[in-house]
Amino acid sequence: MKRKEVQRYAVLLVMAGMLSACNSVSSDKAGPAASGKKVTVVSVEKVSRGPISNRLYLTGEAVPVRSAGLGSPAEGPVKGLRVREGEQVRAGERILSIGRKKGAEALVSMQREKLRKEEENLKRIRNLVKQEAVPGELLDEAMVAFEQASSEYAKAQEALNDYFIRAPWAGVISSVKVRDGNFVPARMILVEMYDPDSMVIRTSLPEKDAVHVRMGMAASVRLDAYPDHLFPGSVVRVYPYLQPETRTRVFEVKLNRPVKLLPGMFARIILDLEKVENALTVPLHALTATAAGSAAVFVVTEGKAVLREITTGIETERSIQVLSGVEAGDPVIVAG
Repeated sequence: MKRKEVQRYAVLLVMAGMLSACNSVSSDKAGPAASGKKVTVVSVEKVSRGPISNRLYLTGEAVPVRSAGLGSPAEGPVKGLRVREGEQVRAGERILSIGRKKGAEALVSMQREKLRKEEENLKRIRNLVKQEAVPGELLDEAMVAFEQASSEYAKAQEALNDYFIRAPWAGVISSVKVRDGNFVPARMILVEMYDPDSMVIRTSLPEKDAVHVRMGMAASVRLDAYPDHLFPGSVVRVYPYLQPETRTRVFEVKLNRPVKLLPGMFARIILDLEKVENALTVPLHALTATAAGSAAVFVVTEGKAVLREITTGIETERSIQVLSGVEAGDPVIVAG
């Protein structure tokens, strides 16, 4: 039990002494006023059964798990920029090219010609070996030369393709950092993109609750973009460490049904760390304390307030779970 709650309701201990000196429900037929006995009026609520949850209320944002920054493979001027922010691209679609590729194109032409000659030579040697005009070892040498030429031609083509920036997978362009004609150095990030199907809600929880979050845990998400909806989801990733700056543990929630999310959308997350479906509960403001500082409530028994020590469990803003000390239906004093 929280110390502030003990202080808040310690005044009920005084009331207990008053109630023990007199019956709040008089047995005199003439009534309490006629008998001269003092009656204390109190408010009671019955111990009830129902679900109770240890909930955390967190904030987070929508982020893409799959994103990429497309860099320049070589220095040179940007040419043929084909995209702008917000456009969708297909896997392998050309986005732009780097202008200084004449050397790579010349190398491709040279290797293509070399491959053509080696292929012709291989056919000629194969026919001569069939006619037994030359030894078979020459055919082996011709095949090796042809395979080497094929490899060099493939490498030259790859080098040329490096001058074309293509989308690695289907997605949305989120940022274009250059324009046609800009001269860029090698490895500079030119375009950023993300996969909209990979969007999750990323948030974090404090260190004291860090060990309680787990994969598959149910969560509810409310987005400012959809204020009238509460979306069910589940925890799909839990980071294995605490952030050193904030001492918090990051985790990600995936919504259970498709929702259009944009990177940066603000989200409010409700996470049930623990839930009991059929718990005994009392109002939180019914709590008081024994002389030893243990949690307790006043139960009305035969018109008198009886202090009962209880064992508590999950606590919320309005109620608290009772593990032992009272039964369902017991009237407990909440005010008076």
